[in-house]
Amino acid sequence: MKASVQKQKFLQGAGILTVGILLNKIISAVYKLPLTRLIGKEAVGHFSVAYNIYELMMVIAAAGLPVALSRLISEASARGERRQMQRIFRVSLVVFLTIGMVGGAGLLLFSRQIAARMNDTAADAALRMLAPAIFFFCLFCAFRGYYQGQQYMTPTSVSQIVEALCKLGVGLCAVLIAVRMGLGPGASAACAVMGVSAGAGLSCVYLILVYRRNRVVLRPGAADGPVLSRGQTLARLFRVAVPITLGAAGLQIFKLFGTKEILRQLQGPIGLNQAAAVELFGVYSLAVSLFQMPGTVVQPLGVSLVAGVTERITVGDDAGRRRLEESALRMTALIAMPCGVGLAVLARPIPALLFGYEGSMLNAAATLLRILGPASILYCFLVVTNALLQARGQVMAPFYHTLIGGAVYLLLCKVLVPISSLHIYGAALATASYSLLIPGLNLLAIRRGRAEAPRLLRQLWRPASASLGMGVITWAIQRLSGTILLSLPAAAAVYAGLIFVLRAVTREDCELLPHGAAIARLLRLEPGANEKAIRPDGRD
Repeated sequence: MKASVQKQKFLQGAGILTVGILLNKIISAVYKLPLTRLIGKEAVGHFSVAYNIYELMMVIAAAGLPVALSRLISEASARGERRQMQRIFRVSLVVFLTIGMVGGAGLLLFSRQIAARMNDTAADAALRMLAPAIFFFCLFCAFRGYYQGQQYMTPTSVSQIVEALCKLGVGLCAVLIAVRMGLGPGASAACAVMGVSAGAGLSCVYLILVYRRNRVVLRPGAADGPVLSRGQTLARLFRVAVPITLGAAGLQIFKLFGTKEILRQLQGPIGLNQAAAVELFGVYSLAVSLFQMPGTVVQPLGVSLVAGVTERITVGDDAGRRRLEESALRMTALIAMPCGVGLAVLARPIPALLFGYEGSMLNAAATLLRILGPASILYCFLVVTNALLQARGQVMAPFYHTLIGGAVYLLLCKVLVPISSLHIYGAALATASYSLLIPGLNLLAIRRGRAEAPRLLRQLWRPASASLGMGVITWAIQRLSGTILLSLPAAAAVYAGLIFVLRAVTREDCELLPHGAAIARLLRLEPGANEKAIRPDGRD
């Protein structure tokens, strides 16, 4: 193991992760977008049901442990405790391997029973095909957490691209073979998810090779700080990981029960048969995937935030901590707000272009996006505020807030979906409800915390103004031109111009980048141009 890696600045690390995630998503889109045309809407529904189960098991297996590993590695790195970093990684690796083997075996052995409980018996083959991905996912999370804790994001980013490329190659080949053989929807869905397991496996191989190439053995007696026992290290790991895992798994469990409830209500009170219900649920799932995409883009900010804030708290740099938190919230707004406004304004042309929907399916997808577009902004703040609380050591707060938000979501699914005028739109309203409730509770907890809270409104008004201006102009261009191919570049140009005019990017943001001072001078961002500078004591 390398004693020290190339530490990256906050926004540099977040940027590297973002590039990896964006390329991953673009490649995944190239993989997913043809699926509806190749294997049909019913098979896409089976794929969505199976993938929901897979996401739940991924959360249970690895949601909290990578964050806990990153936090502990960051603390040890800030103190120069290299041997303790080694101990943390090795103990974590054993835990990840154990969870991966148990989770993968469980999904493989009980796929039929799980599919039956989800009211979609044809999804069992896809579940079995996803079982190896659980093991590989847990294994590569250990390596990613180790490097992320040292604020070195390149291995994670490259591994995400490797994963997506392999998923694309293997998955599309398997789908084309399924189409040529004339397989049914269940088998086609299984072929579609084959690439997920293959991609996870190749990503894991890449990270193992990187680790072996960079490994440096530390000799006993090296003067690099104290080393806790394996038991003490394991206890510290679980003390951080368990609440985070319970919170993330809790939300995923509520979503899983929500999926079951939505399908039951569509087949019961609404009166659709299983094929029609699964097809409509597939439209909803694709809309939810667009709703979650901005959150995926801002997730690197959360990953970098955990390591960066933990380091500053460890060394007692309160002013630096607050600058980092405010920069993360500002960057979240700059990404989330135009995405949410764009999804709402272009709710009809987006699914027509991406998924080829027409008629009633296009109408349903457009209405879903009009609901979920604005909610995606809130979902982004859910991701970042969860990370902020975890970095501050308030690991139980997101868990409690998730339970409240998930319970409200499930209740609204039960109440709204059976209403004939709402049906699947009731599920979208339920999704929007937890996206509003959880970040709201998180922000209240941050304000009640011991450390001074970031100044929220000061970070948001400029991105909000630019996004609203962009939305109005984009709507007008879309109405006049009738083509999204003109609206999207116009929206990007308008938003970039408004961001520059409003000075929404601050000098403090630039200083979190490599050569940040030179960039700030180039953009003429002087201290106090955008907001009052934070004094060394952390106050305004």
